[in-house]
Parts: sequence; structure tokens; C-alpha cells
Amino acid sequence: MKIPSFIHKSEEHLDRVAKDNTDVRLLARHDSLEVMKQKIAEDSTFYLDSAEDWQGFEFIYLIHGRMEYTTREEPVELVPGDYIARKEVQEESWFTTKTDVTLLYASSQPSFHLLKEEIEDFLELAQDVETTEEMKGHSKRLVRMSYEIGKRLGLSTDRLGDLRYAAFFHDIGKAEVPDELLEKKSKLTEEEWEIMEKHTVWGREMLVKADHLQKAAEIVEQTHERLDGEGYPKGLSGEDILLEARIISVVDAWDAMRTDRPYRDALTKPEAIEELKENKGTQFDPKVVDAFLTMLRNKGKVRQQLGGRESYKDEALHIRKIEKLHDLSQEILLAEEPEEIMAKALEATINTTPFQRGLISLFDKPVDLENPGTIRVERFDHIGLSEEKINQLNETDFEELEVNTGKFDERYQLGNSYYVPHAERDEKFQNGPALESKLRSEETLDWHPDDSLYIPLFRENNIIGQISVDDPEDGLVPDPKDLQPIENFALLASLALEKLTLAEGNSNQ
Repeated sequence: MKIPSFIHKSEEHLDRVAKDNTDVRLLARHDSLEVMKQKIAEDSTFYLDSAEDWQGFEFIYLIHGRMEYTTREEPVELVPGDYIARKEVQEESWFTTKTDVTLLYASSQPSFHLLKEEIEDFLELAQDVETTEEMKGHSKRLVRMSYEIGKRLGLSTDRLGDLRYAAFFHDIGKAEVPDELLEKKSKLTEEEWEIMEKHTVWGREMLVKADHLQKAAEIVEQTHERLDGEGYPKGLSGEDILLEARIISVVDAWDAMRTDRPYRDALTKPEAIEELKENKGTQFDPKVVDAFLTMLRNKGKVRQQLGGRESYKDEALHIRKIEKLHDLSQEILLAEEPEEIMAKALEATINTTPFQRGLISLFDKPVDLENPGTIRVERFDHIGLSEEKINQLNETDFEELEVNTGKFDERYQLGNSYYVPHAERDEKFQNGPALESKLRSEETLDWHPDDSLYIPLFRENNIIGQISVDDPEDGLVPDPKDLQPIENFALLASLALEKLTLAEGNSNQ
């Protein structure tokens, strides 16, 4: 039956923009009226402009989740069914989400294109600055570390939000610096440094154009000031430097020291720690350095509790650890039962990647992607799940549960794997037990706690099963090269299973 043109399905939208903690979809537009659906992650803060900045009419209906109006001393809780209707309200109205929320937002003044251009332009500029190999992921690492230190030092929710923006965009002014200076492999001359040092001012000038980045712009300008007044651009000192800028100064220096640069090799962890300690009270704020070093120690303890898990990037950078990958691979290939193969593949995955939970499943028949048919899970194994989640899985009747093979669509392809963002997963692929993440949205950057990553097990050109992983310890959507260990383990598991199948066939002849 043909659906009338005025009826639209849940996955349809005219346009969409997303960043780390929000997803906005333009659903409909008529003249100057726009209707949007917006998803905002838990513990996020947002505001609606005052009448001075916004003359239109806004209607916001809370579809899902809980949030609070926080402008007044006594917060007002909003639950599904509550709504906001604003026209020429004098105050700037601030809200904090207590859970993930979904809003229906109608505006009498077009705003979606402004939001989209604002987010996409700044993200493109920030990413352009990270074009060199040694800088890739630099800003994302700073966001995670700065945010954690900010929480330790007691920053409020709105200040933490500004800190995240400032950390991500701290080098955006380098877009104005000539490429030959950014790519120079030798030390800069005095004249070249004078140009380079202008990047913080240029960064402020770029960010200040966006209303919601006013404070972040101020922070960015101060990220290279020093506690002793010897920094730039204004030579501020002590408490005259914003705490957020002092935080970014420490984590920026740490990340630079721990990264290979064209003119020097990365410092070891002990060397970088000693450098921070030596510069406490001169370049760096002592309380920020202490909070940072406490964070490092705590992370080390967590890794010990988790069995000394190392990230794959460290494996790849240190040849001496290749032997570990070899041993894990051999264990998969030498396994003699399907259950043992599955368990070994999962164990290898969790021990060599940032992912903290994994589920491996074999299908009742191979999946032909051009004609998948009805596919169900025949057997599965898991690792990293709590007892509650294990019981939830065990209570699931997988014989009655159909595998949604749409997740293996090429639009979700990441390397040889498939990454499905949470919004797509919720709308299209959540037909099994929903295993809530241990992560909170503020602990991640571009990975949402409900995102999913699927690594297929192949036999010839058909998919016979999958490894699915989540809860990355680093809070990031992996780069394709970061997926190589899991994809290798999936390939080895497929070969081991094929070997068992052939052996059983020969014994039955």
C-alpha cells in the first residue's frame, strides 16, 4: 500500500546535525515555522535565549526522559508530557538533562540551518587543524582529560560544558597560521613564533561569533598563559587566568609531551610526569597538576584491576607486545570446540582493545546480504557483563528472536566492521534485549553509551556470526585502523570454525 505523502515514518527527516551530546533532526518546515526532534544526552546543559536575542515563539514538548529548569534557586523538574512555550521571555533560561531526553521543538524563526552551520563549520575547522599524523585525536583526548579534571576540581555543569568546548576548539586559531609553520620540522624562529602565538587570539575571535561559545572563546585565548605571567598573549598570572584555561594548559602540555613530533620523540610517562612536577607554580597551576596526576594514578589502578589491559595502539607502537597478539591468535586457532573458539576470540578482543564488553554469536545459517532471509542466533557467549545482564541474556529466547541484518548495510561500514549510532540502533535494530551501558554520556566524546559496533564472522562471502562490542574505555568511536585486532580475531575465529566443520565432515564420511 502506498503511504500518503503527508505521512512520514519515524526514520524520515529533512535534515540532520549531530555532535557529541545532541542529535537534531528537522522534521518539517512551513514558511518560517520549523519543527525539529532533538535528542540530548544525560547531564547536558542547554539554554534558550532571552527576548533581547530571540524575538520568535518557541514550543518545546518533552517526549522522553527528565530534565530540570535551573535558572531559579529551586529547580523545576519536567517529565514526559510537560512543555515549554516561550515568547519574548526576558531571561536566559537554563536547563539540565537528568536522563537522556527527546524533545519536540517548534520555532517560529528558522533556526535549524544556523545550528547546523555553526556546529559543522567549527567542527570542520577544528578537524582541519589536526591533519598531521601526530595531532590526530589531540583535541578529543584533551576534552576527556580536561573534563575529568574539571569534575575533580568542582566545576559546575555549565562551566564543564564551556570547558569541553574550549578543549575541543583550543587550537582552532591555528587555521589562520600558515601551513609552512605548522608543518615545519625544525624549531621556529623568533619571528615565526610571533605569528604562531597569535593563534589563541585568532581562536577567540573565531569562537566569539557564536553566542553559546562566548565563554569558551575567552578560555581559548588564555590557554597559553602561565601562572608566573610569562605566557601569552597578555601575560596574565595566577588567579587572573581562568581555571578552565589552567586545566587545558596542563593536559595540552601532557599530550604534546607524550606524542611524537617531527623535531623530537615522545617523552616516556615518567619523563612527562617529572616535567609537569618541575613546572608546578611557574608554568602550571599546582592544584591542576595534582588533580591530573591523581587521575593518572587512579587510571593505573583501574587497569591493574582489569588485568593489565592495554590499548591496541600501545600494542602496535611497541614491537615487544606483538608476541601477545600472536599468542592470543594461536589460542583461537588451536581451540577444539566452537564454544572454546568463541570464548578465546572474546577474551583476545577485550584484552587488546579499549572495549569493556563483548558478545559473540553464531547464526543458524549463513547470511547472504543480497537475500538474507530469516536469521536467528544459534549460540552465543559474552564477556564483561554484570550478573544482572547475564541473567537478562539467559532469559532471552533467541530461537524466537530474528537477527536484523540491516546493520550490515554499507552505510554503517567502518573498516571491515559496522558501526551503528544509537539513534539509528534505537529506531531500526533494537529487537533484542537492551543492555544498558556502564558508561555515562559525560565520560565519552563521540561514542554514545548506546552505540553499537559489529564485527562479522565470514565464511566465503556470507556472514555466519558476529562479535559485538561496546563501552570503550576511551569513550571514542574507533578509527578503522584501531579495529584491526578485532577484525583479525574475527577472521581467525571464522577459520577455526571452518576447520572444525571440515573435520566433522571428514569424520562422517
